Amino acid sequence: MPVPPAVSATGRENGAAAAEGVEVSAGQAGHACKGPWPPIPQITATMRRYLTQIGCVLRPGSVGGADLALRAFAGFLAETAPEVTSTAQVTRRHLP
Repeated sequence: MPVPPAVSATGRENGAAAAEGVEVSAGQAGHACKGPWPPIPQITATMRRYLTQIGCVLRPGSVGGADLALRAFAGFLAETAPEVTSTAQVTRRHLP
């Protein structure tokens, strides 16, 4: 089910592009999001929902930073712990 874009009280979209995995220009989020999401559908969906949520209250640059961090962590999980398929399965031993 598609998630509606997050719109602040001022009517501005906050982080909706980052939450949808769309490339964000440096002017929109303070940096460019690099690379696709790793092929872990359940983890990726959870992380994108989180980005949409924080897009309601945080500035676009903050959402973009969280997007980069979550993509990196999801990529790390895909490489080092392929048995992990949901965020509920992440334990302390999975943290770098």
